[in-house]
Amino acid sequence: MLELSSLTLRAVSVLRDLVRVQKSDMVFLSMMLVQASCIEDIHIKLGFENGFAIDRIDRSGGLAMY
Repeated sequence: MLELSSLTLRAVSVLRDLVRVQKSDMVFLSMMLVQASCIEDIHIKLGFENGFAIDRIDRSGGLAMY
């Protein structure tokens, strides 16, 4: 798996806090300009048991749902 940049790690931290405060049951991310392999483990960091991601194609962003 590719290393996430420190900016991306900060974004995940902010998203994790938002999920906790809002008590979210689901998170949907669109226009992700990274490969699915880079974001498929983020659901664990957000506290979700399952999740899936769809790769981007060229400059079209991918999707992730947790």
